[in-house]
Amino acid sequence: MVFAPLAIAFAVTVVLVVWQRRARRSLVGFAQSIAQTNTSPREAVLAAAARVYALPPRSDPVFISSVLRPFGASPDAVIQCGACCSGKSRLLILALAELGICSYQITVYHQDGHAQHCLVEACIAKERLIVDPSYGIYYAAPDGRDVSLADLQNGVQFVHKPISADRPWGYPDDPYYDFDYRATKTANWTATPLRRFAYRALRAAFGSSVDRLRVPPLLEWPHHIAAVFALVGGTFVSLVLAAVA
Repeated sequence: MVFAPLAIAFAVTVVLVVWQRRARRSLVGFAQSIAQTNTSPREAVLAAAARVYALPPRSDPVFISSVLRPFGASPDAVIQCGACCSGKSRLLILALAELGICSYQITVYHQDGHAQHCLVEACIAKERLIVDPSYGIYYAAPDGRDVSLADLQNGVQFVHKPISADRPWGYPDDPYYDFDYRATKTANWTATPLRRFAYRALRAAFGSSVDRLRVPPLLEWPHHIAAVFALVGGTFVSLVLAAVA
């Protein structure tokens, strides 16, 4: 009985992995439809972003239960239902991963200091391309050069350009979009007191490098995040039971 929690956690993990494999099928189809009509990685990034932009804007679909809302939406649910900026960015990252293109979610902060919006930075050879799959734009320097996360953090000037001319694009004229681009990071560190504490601790230990710590696409799957929590929780409970037995 001591190791029953770990056995349960392992069973839950197996179910989540099998579920993730089934969910990946729709993602693969989504990605392959993009690859068929685009010859270069940059074209594929922009085409994928345009496809994600065309999905309905709405709150992220809940993964399993509202209790697990912090884990984010499953990409297959986003394909079916649409999502907000975090869900759309996740779908784009995972679709690009299926095409062999590395990309990462980055978080834009508001001028008042809290995390406000999600973008995607795609790695194309030695270049970087930032796209916003929620508002149909990509970021470019005035000379046409693509802009990177480091450029935003360093205050490099940029302009917004449309991903596709077929749909309205750009940010509304609203204070909600008063972003402080120098504060751009790779994660939302302001959502909860625990995240704010973790950021202060990591910043003290690693300095500004924590602002460029990129989450691997593997952890963009909520199934994988849930599996990690299940295994860690099951192991912890089993160890406690073994200690008191």
